[in-house]
Amino acid sequence: MTTDQPLPPGSNILIYVRVSPRDGTEDGELSIDSQILELQRVADRWGCNVKGVYSDRLISGRTDAREAFQEMVARCQRRGADIDGVLVWRFSRFARNPDDSPYYKALLRRAGVKVISYKEPLPDVGGWES
Repeated sequence: MTTDQPLPPGSNILIYVRVSPRDGTEDGELSIDSQILELQRVADRWGCNVKGVYSDRLISGRTDAREAFQEMVARCQRRGADIDGVLVWRFSRFARNPDDSPYYKALLRRAGVKVISYKEPLPDVGGWES
């Protein structure tokens, strides 16, 4: 595994994408469909298996009351889920609330799931995880 590949080939991942209510994009971010397409290409390049795609359209990241987000978190926590990571375009797509973001990242980490931002890689002993 290299610094530009946060998970080993063969890892099982979920893709989570979101756009805010403001015009369907936020701060020049890609549309839902463009995020999904690009993240699927990244997963293919890394040799990861995409086990599901979750998207919340026109919902603010300042709340955790997002249906697809909650479904994704619940799936990761299920016993035997066999999910190694959640790939997002940017960490702001995962959550913008300063309380929710670390809470959910820690919740997933305890379930053995890394939250990985494609556009904001974080140097870390374990790769691009949060």
